[in-house]
Amino acid sequence: MTNHYATLRVSPSATEEQIKSAYRKLAREAHPDVNKDGTEQFRALAAAYEVLSDPARRRAYDVEFLRWLKAVGALACSKCGAANHVPPFHGEQKPVCGRCKLDLGITDDHRRAAAREALVYQAATVVDDLGGEVLAIAHDVLRRGLGRLRKRWELSNKPSKKR
Repeated sequence: MTNHYATLRVSPSATEEQIKSAYRKLAREAHPDVNKDGTEQFRALAAAYEVLSDPARRRAYDVEFLRWLKAVGALACSKCGAANHVPPFHGEQKPVCGRCKLDLGITDDHRRAAAREALVYQAATVVDDLGGEVLAIAHDVLRRGLGRLRKRWELSNKPSKKR
């Protein structure tokens, strides 16, 4: 999933004005007239701004973004929006954002809970996928089995007509 907040380097709680300001600043730096290597970055900025500047599209994006964060066990930085996978930490070590180095302010218990939630989500997805596969296999087996029974008992595959 594309992290539009990280692309614009804004917090997921950024206001419309902050998003607009960040877009304008970054777009000036990445514009192809100024930076000949910035074409792809400029397109990414435009796509991110298009989604985040429209309230309805932003709400829909936020739902998917939060679902994605949970699925991968990541946390969004409150300053720059970057998704951070927080590895185990010990003692005085503090988890910081990989982009802006802001203290993420989470405890080891919170990190474990996020990792556990991600595993549960991933397991549910696998079970859901396998459930569909198992149902399809069971359907095929039953259809073949019924076909063999009809053949053995010399029954027609066509529905009988009432007289």
